Amino acid sequence: MASKNNKNCVIALVDDCADALEIMTIMLASYGYTNVITAASAREALSKLHSLECSLDAIITDYYLGDGTGFDVVTALMLADKAPPLRILVTGNPSACMSNSRLFDHTFLKPIRAAELCSVLDTHFNTMSRVAS
Repeated sequence: MASKNNKNCVIALVDDCADALEIMTIMLASYGYTNVITAASAREALSKLHSLECSLDAIITDYYLGDGTGFDVVTALMLADKAPPLRILVTGNPSACMSNSRLFDHTFLKPIRAAELCSVLDTHFNTMSRVAS
């Protein structure tokens, strides 16, 4: 489970599949990650994240988003100096993993397992909280 410090982390979750978005939001909440900003398209993600008043700690994005890609979203955030320190790609297409490996810290092929994803989040945020101490 996530440590208490992790519960305040702001995570963006972007997927054009409503069911996947809902399932992943529930999955993250079950591990203590409740400050999740969801978006169902690249356009919605950029609109919400560009207007965000606090810093984003992580983004978990599907590759294909209907109106763009997760690559497009993260690249736009980087250009606006709003990219989070942890960037995770979720995809059903193994070739998307290879072509975007430099932009993302971790890539998961669907179907994603909650324990694996949350282990990456826990490890990252626990390391960050130790460095900040």
